Amino acid sequence: MTLRIGIDARPIESAAWGVGRVLDNLVRQWRKDSRGHQFFLYFKNQIPDRPELQTPPFKSKIVPPPFIFKSHRLWEQISLPRQIERDELDVFLAPSYIIPLKASCPTSVIIHDVSFARFPEWYSLKERIELAWLIKRTVRKATHIVCCSDDGKQELLSLYGNRWERKIQVVPWAADERFKPATGPADTIQIKYKINGPYFLFVGYLFQRRNLPLLIRGFHSIARNFPDVSLVIIGRDKDYGGSLPSMIRDLKLEQRVKIIDYVPEVDLLSFYQQAFCLVHPSTYEGFGLPVIEALACDVPVLLGPSGALKEAAGDAAYVIDPFNEEGLANSMTSLLESETLRQELKEKGRLQADALNWKRTASEILDGLEQAAGSEKLT
Repeated sequence: MTLRIGIDARPIESAAWGVGRVLDNLVRQWRKDSRGHQFFLYFKNQIPDRPELQTPPFKSKIVPPPFIFKSHRLWEQISLPRQIERDELDVFLAPSYIIPLKASCPTSVIIHDVSFARFPEWYSLKERIELAWLIKRTVRKATHIVCCSDDGKQELLSLYGNRWERKIQVVPWAADERFKPATGPADTIQIKYKINGPYFLFVGYLFQRRNLPLLIRGFHSIARNFPDVSLVIIGRDKDYGGSLPSMIRDLKLEQRVKIIDYVPEVDLLSFYQQAFCLVHPSTYEGFGLPVIEALACDVPVLLGPSGALKEAAGDAAYVIDPFNEEGLANSMTSLLESETLRQELKEKGRLQADALNWKRTASEILDGLEQAAGSEKLT
């Protein structure tokens, strides 16, 4: 049976990070194998200049905001339900935590983590109240829930109760097929971005939970002993208010540490491929997509002890204490000095990356959408 599947496509309206990278990979796979279904992609502000999003199996639409209001929540909770009803959808996928609560069809939602409840200090009072209210009702009303790790599933059940376990599907994310080891000579990425020598790499939004000050201080601790090594941080500052560049200047690391808020996809791939090591000293993640992308590029990984991060990396990463500057510095030193350790991590990383792929992930989520479309809401 052909289904009419709607998707909140806001995460791929512009440059895709985080949730946007997840949805972008799902869309790419469903374009290859739609199983005959039709996908309605709903955008709020603009449709990306990507012809494939305007051809079958996709139909892209800009859904106007209600009245004169431009609030993304009003768009989500008022405009989307109206469009869902007009398009007579069989099932709707919300890729970012919250469904349109008044949707007239079965709904599926991806809940990446419950950081708003685990670490409320990371959010404003308004955000905490809004997320707590909406996600609680989303869990109750959604027909189908996707979690990207068993750790995330257990956190969700701990917060909302085991009665919802029957509608939770655990499906791990993967590295895009473009992420693979370099096959030719090193390219000019270091020349283009003026980076000296081998470099440690961080990729992701700059949130407090990712401990960027500790990473910079840890690098400072080893900088004198390894004068040719650099640190590259790629991501937009979300929590530090511009304080990281000042810290770098105070430590006199301007020539050794570079923060780049955004790079094109082709450059990001090159950054991974040429990196000496990815460092992800986070205390909490829903999954940790950069970890898998680095492993797929044959790059060793140092990461924090978050359950979801360790689940993503398996035994292919060197786990560090994200609150211990000396321990981080020692781990970085160990990788710099031990070719044996680097090769061991690379070999394990290849196996872990190969075990995860978007084709299987997209297929399993589509299985869940098909089941949701044919079932009554589990409330």
